[in-house]
Amino acid sequence: MPYITHILKLIPMETKTSMFADRFLLTGILLIILSTFIFMLPEMNLIHPGSNSDFGIFFFCYSIAIGYMIAMMVRGFMKFKWKVFTASLNYMTCLHILLLISAFALNRELPIFEKSVPWVCTALAFLCITLLMLTLRHNLPAFLQHVLFFLNGAGFVMLVYFAIYLLPYYGIGFVASFFFGISLHVFAPLFLILSSLLHFTKAFKENKSFIYTFLGGICLALIIAAGFIIQWDKANKKINYILNDHIVNESDLPAWVNLSRQLPKNAFMEKVIKAGLVYSTPDKNSGNFWRMPQGSFDESRKHDPLVMTSALLAGTPDFTRKERISILESMYDSRHHAQERLWSGDMLETANVISNVRIYPDYRMAYTEKILSIRNNGMKDRWRPAQEAIYTFHLPEGGVISSLSLWIEGKEEKGIMTTKSKADSAYKTIVGVEKRDPSVVHWQEGNTVSVRVFPCTPEENRRFKVGITSPLRKEGNSLIYENIHFKGPDAGKATESVQVNFTMKPGNPDMPAGFTASAEHTFKTEKKYEPDWNISLDAVPVSTQGFSFNGKSYLVEDYKKKYESFSPSAIYLDINNSWSQQEFDEVWKAAGKHKVYVSDGDMILLDDANRQEVFSKLASHNFSLFPLHKITDPSHALLVTKSTAVSPNLGDIKESAFSSALIAGLKAHEEIKMFSLVPQLSPYLKTLKELRYFRYDEGNPARLDSLLKNGKFISQQEDSSAIVLDISQTRMVESSGMVSTGGPDHLMRLFAYNDIMKKVSRQYFNPEASNEEAIAEALEAYVVSPVSSLIVLETQKDYDRFNITESKNSLQNASMKSAGAVPEPHEWMLIILSLAAVSFLLLRSRPGQ
Repeated sequence: MPYITHILKLIPMETKTSMFADRFLLTGILLIILSTFIFMLPEMNLIHPGSNSDFGIFFFCYSIAIGYMIAMMVRGFMKFKWKVFTASLNYMTCLHILLLISAFALNRELPIFEKSVPWVCTALAFLCITLLMLTLRHNLPAFLQHVLFFLNGAGFVMLVYFAIYLLPYYGIGFVASFFFGISLHVFAPLFLILSSLLHFTKAFKENKSFIYTFLGGICLALIIAAGFIIQWDKANKKINYILNDHIVNESDLPAWVNLSRQLPKNAFMEKVIKAGLVYSTPDKNSGNFWRMPQGSFDESRKHDPLVMTSALLAGTPDFTRKERISILESMYDSRHHAQERLWSGDMLETANVISNVRIYPDYRMAYTEKILSIRNNGMKDRWRPAQEAIYTFHLPEGGVISSLSLWIEGKEEKGIMTTKSKADSAYKTIVGVEKRDPSVVHWQEGNTVSVRVFPCTPEENRRFKVGITSPLRKEGNSLIYENIHFKGPDAGKATESVQVNFTMKPGNPDMPAGFTASAEHTFKTEKKYEPDWNISLDAVPVSTQGFSFNGKSYLVEDYKKKYESFSPSAIYLDINNSWSQQEFDEVWKAAGKHKVYVSDGDMILLDDANRQEVFSKLASHNFSLFPLHKITDPSHALLVTKSTAVSPNLGDIKESAFSSALIAGLKAHEEIKMFSLVPQLSPYLKTLKELRYFRYDEGNPARLDSLLKNGKFISQQEDSSAIVLDISQTRMVESSGMVSTGGPDHLMRLFAYNDIMKKVSRQYFNPEASNEEAIAEALEAYVVSPVSSLIVLETQKDYDRFNITESKNSLQNASMKSAGAVPEPHEWMLIILSLAAVSFLLLRSRPGQ
């Protein structure tokens, strides 16, 4: 305090004057506005963060700060001679703010801490505005001055945090300052602390009451921090209690499953789980007080003072990195961020999207081509400029990837279908070791696929194309096409061109805003990329024309549900937080005298005495993984479910005791009859449904009640030559020989994909198993599946050395030009012979012959 008093004596008292009368102060404020604008260019998406302009932004901000400091010193020398540092506090405040902006600009190039979370950026902005307004304090009413000192006190706490955080760097910052003045940036928070205290001390001399508002702001900040730390400690204890319960009850599921199922799903808990993975945390074990997060989780790393302080004082959960990621995947749909990376992709963005859609109303299906352009915003001459783009495409139920293309040196190169193991081996070898051009698309659980593209360089945008064959969703008398959306490099600034073509005149098409008719049955639009849109139209009778290939034909027919007698010996309820109390009560009433069981580790028989308590507990769970293997007498059981959108996948739990028991049970069981209260299924149930482990029906509790009262359930209409697509309410049939052709080859592709899922179901859990029949069907129909992938390599030599060959007797990549039946070799011969015979007869019939 004596030191600050001494400085105050050197600083002349400010007079009540307008900032416009003090041109030097006005210049400082204008320079702060300019420096802030330049600093914010990447945040406003005018310049990509991390690009080669980052150092230029820092140099600009630093030059402004140095220029203002030199001008202030010259002005001080001219006025005070050798007492050059006897300058106005207001000017010093402007200089310190300019240095703070420059320090954060430098942090982008030489990161001492990760990117600040939004609330920190907002608080720092308010603090700087507060300090600037304090330079004009004498022109403001007393009430507003008290508000400013309250805000100044709150911001003061954050400045102290940053000053402590940078403490390990003060020594090197001071020593290096004699050689590189840039290192003085580590003292920027200390400079602002000095300005803040000087403003308060001067005001306190004039009006003692300012101490209450200043200390009030400090207390508020400390109370907020204390509340956050207390909540953090409670979260840690809750996690420990769940882990204790997991150990005591000897759960057959991994610990992270029980945690992600029972932890409250909110933004605060997400921060607790991401501590050390995304958020910076202290490293007490290494002796380094502050530690940057490690790992390749594909999310921007962040610095949050509240998380850092809480982790220091209250600790962090004892998770491994893998467990944290698994919890985030299961609770917050972070599966895309957790995909394995061979190269970074943090400089990439999706620059442009082309969506070319062909809708077949009379086949209740669509073919969509997504052509994406990827921009690398990194420096051309930086170390390792090449990056890897990873996309996750979300497909409708039953949909399948049927084409892949990658542009290499301006030419479109189409993908080749091969086994998943060959494609994976080739991609990892070329990308991880040789660093050349490949692209690959792999099937994933939960109606998703992953697409990888490498290399994406700053020299030019990278372009690839995927084609998706998918059924339309039928609701009542309407057909609905849903846009195929994706997750990947940021598409916030992407443009999109969309063309939608109907193969016949659509009935009452409901197009999104902005679409205009461009040709017969064709609509177009050009707009900013939007992931969520759909088109609806009237349903029409399904076509009787099919598609023929390799001696087999494929027809689609309207799926009319048929029922058979069924009275369950027991009803099993799959309860989670998607269930409402009303739904539970209605299902309980519909069950009547049937035995009703739920799963909470063990099977629990419900009765009037325990049902409400058990429901309340299970309804608090974020998701459920119903143990199908614990259903006794599965052929006479009924599973009633309502799913959450997010849950673990089957592959996530493959090494657990639960998975081993599930595999054994499913292999021995017949299909289980399942009734869903909603069309949406969790990833866990969605994959099991695709693998045909269920006989499936859906509806509301009233429909369930009707089925149970009438002793009916849907009968099986799938067999070795027929598959059912519930989403489009169609049944696809494979037969031998030719049919009335004219249908698209997508009939065969959709049938093949869903038939493959049936064939691999019993070996799906065994990665060593080889299903040659399923592989052959995938290669013939050119569809991505659990056993097949599409890959594009740079040269034919690459294909040869990985033994990847293109099957000539296959449908090849799907395209917008896909026609009806494709004649086989012997059919071509018959056609030629027929034409020759007709020509011979015509020639003989001519006069004079």
